[in-house]
This record gives sequence, C-alpha cells and structure tokens, in this order.
Amino acid sequence: MKSSASFSFRFAGIGRLSRDLASPILWDANDAGDVLRFYRDFVRDAPDELGTVVRLSYVALFHLKGAVSRVAEGETAFGNRQASHAITLDAVWRPGEDYGGRDTAWTREFFAALGRFREGVYVNFLGGDEDANRVREAYGNSVYDRLVDVKTSYDPDNVFHHNQNIRPRMSAGVSGTAGAGDT
Repeated sequence: MKSSASFSFRFAGIGRLSRDLASPILWDANDAGDVLRFYRDFVRDAPDELGTVVRLSYVALFHLKGAVSRVAEGETAFGNRQASHAITLDAVWRPGEDYGGRDTAWTREFFAALGRFREGVYVNFLGGDEDANRVREAYGNSVYDRLVDVKTSYDPDNVFHHNQNIRPRMSAGVSGTAGAGDT
C-alpha cells in the first residue's frame, strides 16, 4: 500500500530484528499524526462490525515465531507456539463512566469476528469470566494435564486460585476441569 505519510516503515539491522519484532513498535511523537492517518487508511476496508468507536478500549497485536516457535510444544507451559501472532482485545473504562457495557460488547463482537482466524489462546490474555476449557486450550491437553499433576502435588487444597485456575485432581482419574475462577 502506498502512503503519503512522511515517516517510513523499515526493519532494523539483522542483529536487532528479533527483538524489534517481539516488542512494541514505537514512532517518534512528531510522526504520531502521520502514523495514525496511515493506520486509518490501512484499515479502511476492515469489516464494519470492527469499526465501532470506543474511548479507552484497545487491541494489541504481537508478532510471534522466531525463538518462540523453535521450542517444541510441550517443553514449557507456554502453549500455541505455532501461532504467528497473539492479539489481545481489552475493554477499558474509568470508574463512574457508563461505557462498560458498550465497550465490553465491542470487545466481544471483535473477538467473534476474529473467530475464523483463531489458532489458540494465550493464558494471560484470558478474562475472569472464561470457561475452563479456554484455560485448557491455552496450554494444550498434555501440558494442562501435567500442570494438574503439579497442582495436585503442591497445592492440593487449591489455595492459589486467583488466576486462570488449574484445579487439582480431587480423586484418582478425575482431571481438574472446573471453572477458571472457581475456588
């Protein structure tokens, strides 16, 4: 896409490339107007359902691959290493503002529109109202089952449950699959 912007997109030298692609991309504040106009023009053809104006809510897209994809699935608890990108959609509003319902709806509609592109989920991007199956999806079945074993050994009473919870086994042969935020 040709742009009339005064800034340019360019890659850093090879030694910095992987660091640059795995971190936020920043521009000089003097170029902010040109950058925003470029993105406005670039996403002009985005589906209408993604174009709702929101105040503080945001989408962040992270490039993966590189070192992330060179570690075999199951070697660590970080799952979905085959994904090329990770995206987080966050509804945000200040206390006392009446935007919560609108921004939450926008975020859920945006997420639904991306459904056909989904390859997995990153556990730290899950919300508090997620289904336990999404927590399992974040790790994959074999890693999740290993984490249940660890949880059963070290936290059998589920004391540490204020996160995307992995429940300990209650009895032999029963997997910890209760709700993500359950106690």
